[in-house]
Amino acid sequence: LYGYWRSSCTWRVRIALAAKGIQYKTVPVDVYNRDQTANEYANPMKQVPTLEFVEGGKTVVRISQSLAIIEFLESAFADCGGRLLPLDPITRAKVKEIAEIVNSGTQPLQNVRVLNALNKLAGAGYGEEFGKDGITKGLASIEQLLSPYHSEHCGAGSFATGSFGPTLADVCLVPQLYNARLFGVDVESLFPTLLKIDAVCNAHPWFHTTHPTLQIDAKI
Repeated sequence: LYGYWRSSCTWRVRIALAAKGIQYKTVPVDVYNRDQTANEYANPMKQVPTLEFVEGGKTVVRISQSLAIIEFLESAFADCGGRLLPLDPITRAKVKEIAEIVNSGTQPLQNVRVLNALNKLAGAGYGEEFGKDGITKGLASIEQLLSPYHSEHCGAGSFATGSFGPTLADVCLVPQLYNARLFGVDVESLFPTLLKIDAVCNAHPWFHTTHPTLQIDAKI
């Protein structure tokens, strides 16, 4: 797995690999040192993560984009470990709704490439403020969507969409909450529902054993 220790997209994949009980090798890619732009790095988008494996003992397969990697793992290892995508069509759609709010509508507004471009165009610090605003708005929408699952009389589970185990919604949400704090978003005051979900997930081994601070390239 090519990735960066603090990359939320890379953390998503680490969680999915843990869910399936798959052993893997980590190849650090320092995005702040622009390692991802090196010619030998096997990702045309010059982003992390990239999963590389050998199929049939001879063919090297590389998959980029975290959700594509996770869906591959869900399909290829359907009978291994936990299931991150529910079988019920409505529940599955609700899980993917949360995942896509993070993946398409929140995280891209704060990635390194966007921040650097905005700081170059509008001055130092503008990119970080833009990213913070984007994260806050994205998480606010998720708070609104998830709070009904966590009312006192709902009777649902403690994970994001009311399930009794982690799903893709949790896999995307928790790393984004980690990023939110790095950007100075007051998660503790603004998002009480998400705060509860975050605590439950971070007590789960799939999450706490793959935490960014435990990675071999972590800079704390």
